[in-house]
Amino acid sequence: MKNSTAVIQIVACLILMVGIVGGSHSHGNVMVSLAAKKSHKLAPTPAPAPAPALANLTQLLSVAGPFSTLLSLLEASELITTLQSQANDTEQGLTIFAPSDPAFSSLSKKTMANLTAEQKKALLLAHCIPKFYTLADFQNFSNPANTMATGNNGGKYNLNITSKNGAVSVSSGYVNTPIASAVYSARPLALYTVGKVLLPEDIFGLPSPSPAPAPSPVSVPAPAPESSSPKGSNSSLPASTPAGGPSVHSAASFLSAQQSIYLILAVAAGSLLLL
Repeated sequence: MKNSTAVIQIVACLILMVGIVGGSHSHGNVMVSLAAKKSHKLAPTPAPAPAPALANLTQLLSVAGPFSTLLSLLEASELITTLQSQANDTEQGLTIFAPSDPAFSSLSKKTMANLTAEQKKALLLAHCIPKFYTLADFQNFSNPANTMATGNNGGKYNLNITSKNGAVSVSSGYVNTPIASAVYSARPLALYTVGKVLLPEDIFGLPSPSPAPAPSPVSVPAPAPESSSPKGSNSSLPASTPAGGPSVHSAASFLSAQQSIYLILAVAAGSLLLL
């Protein structure tokens, strides 16, 4: 009986030990699984792409170049907010061809004074393309380019941009001018200096044709040299003779011959008297 009890106790101890060992293995597997899950959750995530820098158009026009006239016109026409929004609040961005102060100074005073408020807005917006372009983008550009004035009162207000030997030119149809410099070019805004105001063809029409070249001067023959004869004389004319009579020289010869005959007759008469 005692032996049976001892055997039962030994078996119970073995079962207990097996359970403890199995439980420890199971607990270990659970810990390993939790650790793996925890390490998976803590894996570093990639950093988000940086947002494009916001362009401050007013500041750029104030400090980047002689653009005080352009800035004043944009502010007076309440277009700064419109352009700022196009640059910062859209995916397309903005490209501006900015005339310098000398470009505006070269215009006659009547050019801007005769424009209505709407025409002035259209003129300013016709310098702006509602998309960001680098100078490299203009090498093989698809013309014409719509501007922010396109469609204003049914007008086209297009620009044609060409590149030749690295130089980029902009044409409004009425004015053609090269890009003088790149003031700022970082998405979402590109700002380029132009030397002339891009007067739109939709407002000013086509440019006047160039005048025809002046005709070549006709060569005039030089006058004949004057004669050395005294003033008032005409050596080229023959000596005048009395109408119907001999010349003065012939008359003198005739008188001399008559006198000779009379002299001969008188001598002959004297000789006869002496005889």
